[in-house]
Amino acid sequence: MTIIIENNENIRTIILNRPEKLNSVNLKMATELNQTVKNAANDKSVQCLVITGNGRAFSSGGDVDEMGDYLPKAGDLFYDLTEQIHSIFSTILRMEKPVINSLNGVVAGGSLGFALAGDYRIA
Repeated sequence: MTIIIENNENIRTIILNRPEKLNSVNLKMATELNQTVKNAANDKSVQCLVITGNGRAFSSGGDVDEMGDYLPKAGDLFYDLTEQIHSIFSTILRMEKPVINSLNGVVAGGSLGFALAGDYRIA
């Protein structure tokens, strides 16, 4: 699993879990994160959402290794990845509960959008 979900009373924490890749976002992670963020937004027991990374990075952005694997059809991957990421941003921006991004290290590329979409950033 590319993310870890922890619940502590009414606080849900989503941990990006690809520390060996500095939590770079591949299509699998983006899809799992999209569904998990939507679930948190719709779960009435969740009063606050925290997003952080496992290891020494919040996220280094898109997984360029995966992009290389999709050549010459990288455009298909970019479309699918962008669709998932935009949905995540949209859900976070419209969420009626606070979203805290705990930036525990490197924030680069597309993951900067995750960091900025939340209500609070702690570094």
